[in-house]
Amino acid sequence: MEGGKMEMKADIDSGGADSFEFLYALWPDLHILAVEAEQNTERLPDFSTIRLRSFAEAMVCHLFHHHGLALSSDETQFNRLQLLQQEGLLDRRVLGLFHTIRKLGNIAAHGKRPVSTNEARELIDDARALTAWFCLHVRPDIEWSARRLSSPIAPTSSHEAAPSAHPVGARETAGQVPVTGLMTGIGPRVRPPRTRMSLWDMFEEELTADQQSCLTALDGFLSDDTQRVFLLKGYAGTGKTFLAGGLTEFLLTQGRMFSLSAPTGRAAKVIAKKTGQSARTIHSLIYDYSDMPEQIEDGDDESATFKMVAKIRHNDDPIDAIAIVDEASLVSNVYSESEFFRSGSGHLLQDLIAHMGSTHSGNARKIIFIGDPAQLPPVGMSTSPALDADYLRERFGLDASSYELTEIVRQKAGSAVICNVMPLRDGIVSDRFSSLSFSFDDDVIRLPKDSVTPLYMKIREVRGPQAPVVVTHSNTEATKFNCAIRTVLFPGIATVAAGDSVIVAANGFCGPHYVANGEILRIETVETAVERRSVQLLQKVGNSNISEPINVALNFRDVMVALPQSDGDDLILKVKILDDFLHGDDAGLSSTQQRALYVDFLRRHKHIDRKNERDEFQLALSSDPYFNALRLRFGYAVTCHKAQGGEWSHVIVSCATRRNPRSSDYFRWLYTAMTRTSSKLYLVDPPEIRLQSAGTGWVTPSPVEPTAPNSNPELDTREGQANSNGSPADALSPQVLFRQWLQTEVRSRLDSTEIEIEDIAHHQYREAYFFKRGTEAVRIDIGYKGNWTISGIICPRPGAFAEAVMACLSSLTGQKPGTGELRVARDSAPDRPFLKDFHDRLVPALTQKGINVIDLKEQAWSQRYVLARGEDSVTVDIFYNGRNQLTKFMPVNPSQNPTASLVDLQNDVGSVLTIEVHP
Repeated sequence: MEGGKMEMKADIDSGGADSFEFLYALWPDLHILAVEAEQNTERLPDFSTIRLRSFAEAMVCHLFHHHGLALSSDETQFNRLQLLQQEGLLDRRVLGLFHTIRKLGNIAAHGKRPVSTNEARELIDDARALTAWFCLHVRPDIEWSARRLSSPIAPTSSHEAAPSAHPVGARETAGQVPVTGLMTGIGPRVRPPRTRMSLWDMFEEELTADQQSCLTALDGFLSDDTQRVFLLKGYAGTGKTFLAGGLTEFLLTQGRMFSLSAPTGRAAKVIAKKTGQSARTIHSLIYDYSDMPEQIEDGDDESATFKMVAKIRHNDDPIDAIAIVDEASLVSNVYSESEFFRSGSGHLLQDLIAHMGSTHSGNARKIIFIGDPAQLPPVGMSTSPALDADYLRERFGLDASSYELTEIVRQKAGSAVICNVMPLRDGIVSDRFSSLSFSFDDDVIRLPKDSVTPLYMKIREVRGPQAPVVVTHSNTEATKFNCAIRTVLFPGIATVAAGDSVIVAANGFCGPHYVANGEILRIETVETAVERRSVQLLQKVGNSNISEPINVALNFRDVMVALPQSDGDDLILKVKILDDFLHGDDAGLSSTQQRALYVDFLRRHKHIDRKNERDEFQLALSSDPYFNALRLRFGYAVTCHKAQGGEWSHVIVSCATRRNPRSSDYFRWLYTAMTRTSSKLYLVDPPEIRLQSAGTGWVTPSPVEPTAPNSNPELDTREGQANSNGSPADALSPQVLFRQWLQTEVRSRLDSTEIEIEDIAHHQYREAYFFKRGTEAVRIDIGYKGNWTISGIICPRPGAFAEAVMACLSSLTGQKPGTGELRVARDSAPDRPFLKDFHDRLVPALTQKGINVIDLKEQAWSQRYVLARGEDSVTVDIFYNGRNQLTKFMPVNPSQNPTASLVDLQNDVGSVLTIEVHP
């Protein structure tokens, strides 16, 4: 030994080329696995790779034993590496080597694809680099020497090997490299893994074509140092979070530093669970809350105020680091501050971009925003700026690359929740908000309002307190549901109780711990006593310069809360809460209440000169439990904005709202609320938009007495129906088809006039048409021959109006249907997309009932349909508004004396329009 360090020879003869020979004396199990891998590199690259995976797993077990960490049999290699990283024992380059061996080993073991000989060679090289680090890390007491990392050379003797044979060896001669810590310059941190893995290698499951294209775009972004921002957008069920998980694994294998964050604590917890990586809130990532200088405004205690400002944290990450931001639709750029507190500039998105240095040249840091463009935008904004490429370009000069996932993955394609939110998504994308309907089954359930509390309690009992949540439109409604649920949970206890679930309503601090708005906490213990204080303030009267004193009540209660941590454990903290706020339904504290908290602090700390003793004043203020009392709400029912970013297994959505349900705001609200569930969805009073019948409606004869025959045989407008059950189109008689052709011809000649068909009577070789124009009316008889040729047009009662009609129809004489014209006009369809969409859904529903579309005419603000079955036909106008929304339908000139078959047709058409086909 020299200088307290042990010298050691690599004197084990493996009987052949063995660049891991030096491991034998201390770690024979590692040596055996490494030798098997190295000897099979050329011949069996898959086997070699699998052996290196076992080698790395065994090495991790040695690291656990070395550091006194307990091993659990149900932990994966990924879990163990994560724990070592959290303990600060692995830097990103070492972690990259471990993950590269793990992932390529999995590919070989699962047969996803063959491992090439070149990949196996590179992996052996990476294993040597990892071994060099391991030796230095675990046995710094040994004087290890550095040797070139190259192809192994057979040792010259059993006790001395050639210098190039091993990446690390023990030497007794000159050239020794002293070890001064756990890592030295010969460690693997000097280079990333040499084994090149692709982004596609991170996914063992089959990817959709949409996901494949997304990875291509993402791969191009990662390899281009000139690109700064990527928008990974995707709707519910498209697998965007799944791709995010693969992306984080890819960055791990590359040894590339990245951060994972989300706008809320709950959202961070969700993405951490789904990716297996630690995540935090954006606020805790980019702001430094340990040093918050205050801006003090002069004034007496009663009128004094100030503002504490959290600085943007200095970014020490490498220049190629990547920030991955999940639930980016929540990231706001609206100015935000409280009465006494502001984070950075007050613009979250702006501060995030500044923290990453994305607008600075010479910086290759990147941001990847992941989010759903159909969700609610941040409060006060019409769009989600972090997912809006135009906004990023215009506001920050950043040209963002993007990809939008739209294809539902196979695993989600049959989901009842996805099937129900798809129409909402399509309406948001197309900017059409006409139809709103739901399909209910075992996973999507309609629920009456009075069943919410019993159901909530049942789910809670079976699934646990974290399973259910009620999502509402307003704080007031959330308060009502919370009261109802707590009445059952804590009978006779109106105050907060141990076991209560609460949600943070404003960013704050539990001692040194930052607590984000929207975080769900659990009450552990509660003090029965409430501290009540009355604070007098001076408040201006209206817009005058006159001030008057007012008293503001502040009520505090001590509680112990469980604060969830990213590692899955809870941190138990004693805090004060504002007791009255917990039971109220205001969105936040009023400016007056916040000022009262500050004035109360000043009165309790008169011994501190806030102008001359700024450090002492700031320290006292930031640690004062009264001034920093948490603003909490009960968390059984929450507003949709509070729930956004979170996920529950059972979500109860109260759909009632004062919003117009046929609007972008409501569609986005409902889409966001419904997609909070990972399993079951319950809809309370869901809105269903249907066409409403307008006008006088169809005449329905009394079911008691048979319809009386018309006294005027010429007005007998309907003949018996050959098939009352409804005939398919090709079963219609030539007679009916001729009448349909004639009606179309008559209508076409009246298009540019104000003349309307009021009724039609069918006779042998004659059709009697009844026309009207305003108050004028006339009957015209159109005769035809056995070969369907129009033989003549006559008017029984001539007059000025009759002559006008005759002039329009005179060209019909001598006409007859052409070959193939005696058929239903099926191919006619509207040109406008929203009308065509409705038509394409309407026709199949009618066809199922044997009803055919005989004629379709586009009118101002309506579509006129002529529908027939057998010998019967009806005409209806379907109206729409300026927002391209279908609103109602109205029968046109309904028969006043319908036959039984015509009544059946009317009923079936009404059923299709009001129940089966939504607008």
